[in-house]
Amino acid sequence: MVPDLTWDDLKSMTTSQVFERYASSIKGISSAEAKKRLDKYGYNEITEIKKGHLKKFLGYFWGPIPWMIETALLLSLVIQHWEEFSIILLKNSTKN
Repeated sequence: MVPDLTWDDLKSMTTSQVFERYASSIKGISSAEAKKRLDKYGYNEITEIKKGHLKKFLGYFWGPIPWMIETALLLSLVIQHWEEFSIILLKNSTKN
């Protein structure tokens, strides 16, 4: 396999030159070429990364929006605005 070309390189080449460079044709690549590429590069897939339930749950509390909500909750608690505290607490405890 040859290195990828830039867009400018490709614009200056004919279709047959591009097919030749990438060992392909209008019908696609041959079975032998497909096996060669599969052996070299592997399958075209993304491996799924599994998260544990606890890690997924704790992930809901990490980020700018959760931090803002948690800060508002703590500030309401510190200044003893119980109505706001309970609204923030109850509203956010009903989320997924």
